[in-house]
Amino acid sequence: KPAISKAPLPRYDLLRLRRYNSMALQFSRGCPFDCEFCDITKLYGRVPRTKDTEQMLGEFELLYHLGWRGSLFLVDDNFIGNKRDALRLLPRLREWQGQRGYPFSLFTEASMNLAQVPELLESMSAAGFDMVFMGIESPNPDTLLATNKKQNIDRSGRSALRSRGRDPTRDGGAADSPQVHRPLRALGAGGATARGVHGRQYRRDPELRTVATARTADGRVQARGGCPVRSGGGA
Repeated sequence: KPAISKAPLPRYDLLRLRRYNSMALQFSRGCPFDCEFCDITKLYGRVPRTKDTEQMLGEFELLYHLGWRGSLFLVDDNFIGNKRDALRLLPRLREWQGQRGYPFSLFTEASMNLAQVPELLESMSAAGFDMVFMGIESPNPDTLLATNKKQNIDRSGRSALRSRGRDPTRDGGAADSPQVHRPLRALGAGGATARGVHGRQYRRDPELRTVATARTADGRVQARGGCPVRSGGGA
């Protein structure tokens, strides 16, 4: 697989930025998991390859210089596929954003084990991420095993969604620690849509009976179940 660390700067200068609701850039390709229904590992492999930190900051700086402000999608299929490199990038990204008054509101896709890594959640929140797409797929552990979605099953053999979720009958505030949070009751039956924090629409899987959020202590990072209407869900 080609090294994306050698990729040139995207030609954002060719775009009429005002016609876009969100910009996009990419940090990594590939995913360490191998879900039966997913083509990502077939296209990009199971060893995530990343751009280096300076390369990424250069892409952020280019968009900033061109006048872009607001929503920015890191289009990785699993942003935390390479946790080491993600944790290397995030502190520098936090510094870059802070020096410019946080010009970008970031969102991405990630696997559900993000909720089990407090350092990553806190670092993403501090860097300006406020939304994450997650592939919940099913709360049934047998279904998850059948599709090789083992990262969604905890050590006790239960669905991580159920074992870490709050009682859906309780309202409650932000979680005291990063965890899969109470269901989002705004999402309706199969095929219904709801709007996320950026105003985008999400379509709920007809087989999905509950949707969760993962948050930091201040509630800024939200990991939401269901798939965006115009894009595939997380790993």
